[in-house]
Amino acid sequence: MNSATDITHVLKNTFLSIFPEAIPGSNGNIKLFSSFEEEYRALNKGVGVRSFAGKGILKLIGNEVLDFLHRISTNDVKNLGVYKLQRTLFTNEKGRLIDRSILMRIADYNLLIGESDDRSKLISWIEKYIIMEDIIVEDASNDYSLFEIYGAQSHSFMTMLCGEKIDELNSGNIILGDTDSIKTYIAKVKENDAIDKFLIMVNSADTISFVKYLYENRSAFDLKFIGDRSFNYFRIINGIPTAPNEINAKYNPHEINLIHEVSFKKGCYIGQEVIARLDTYDKVQKELKGVLFETEKMIELPTTIFSIDGTEVGEVTSIEQGLDKKIIGLALVRKKYMDPSNDLFIKINDEKVGIILSDFPVEE
Repeated sequence: MNSATDITHVLKNTFLSIFPEAIPGSNGNIKLFSSFEEEYRALNKGVGVRSFAGKGILKLIGNEVLDFLHRISTNDVKNLGVYKLQRTLFTNEKGRLIDRSILMRIADYNLLIGESDDRSKLISWIEKYIIMEDIIVEDASNDYSLFEIYGAQSHSFMTMLCGEKIDELNSGNIILGDTDSIKTYIAKVKENDAIDKFLIMVNSADTISFVKYLYENRSAFDLKFIGDRSFNYFRIINGIPTAPNEINAKYNPHEINLIHEVSFKKGCYIGQEVIARLDTYDKVQKELKGVLFETEKMIELPTTIFSIDGTEVGEVTSIEQGLDKKIIGLALVRKKYMDPSNDLFIKINDEKVGIILSDFPVEE
């Protein structure tokens, strides 16, 4: 495979051969594998398997990698041990987001898994600050396939897959597995510091075999592969930001609920002064909120939110339609306008449409 699109193409063709009723989506992904209702139920109550194809994976080699990343990203990674992982953010000089990442230390090299589909942005940002350091950066996006496992039955399913070894997992370590002679790297991480998920990485050459193995060994579990639509709805309900909708250069970690991926005990990093000042002086202006819309019409993104007097008070960044055809979304809203007594609206073709703000999880 010669390009990052190849692994996405292979996965898409594999999925369509196993799930002939699947509906293709954008960027080589699958919009729905089965039905929205079945997939959403599996994400919450069963086993939801999501392919993480297309995300950038960088391989960093050299004795100074951890010290370097410690200096340019938000979290404490300087002493990260072998087969350990850490979430960390990359921010610009204004404290706004370049990308969100998972750093995995694998033996004598490190893997950096970005959130953005545009991996060139993270590569360029890192290479910009490498001057004399002993660091080699390689694009490994096409060398691995990533899968996420969600749901109430996920631990039991992973136990069936890996045995009692799965109990060795905590939120900071990686275990090596052997699934039907397929080498796997398995980790457990949290979304929004609350929702547990398992992360499985396999070599790209094993992708097809691994997907078929998961499907054929679903046993009595309510296991569903998860398409973009149902996962988008799930992440909106739970207030999980993603790139480029919320993770972009408009917003800082405070605003999109990623401040738990910032260390306030370490030294300087790019954007540190701004992020620390916002925290110290309580100067964070916006907050990520759930949104309920008084319409069943789909909405173009991004869409401006207005107060009753016409003041621009926020921006809708994500939307999805549920089973009842109701639209929910995520929005960044100025804090001073979040009181329930404030009447807020958006415009669709000059028509005012009322909205209601919600905490997380959004009540359906």
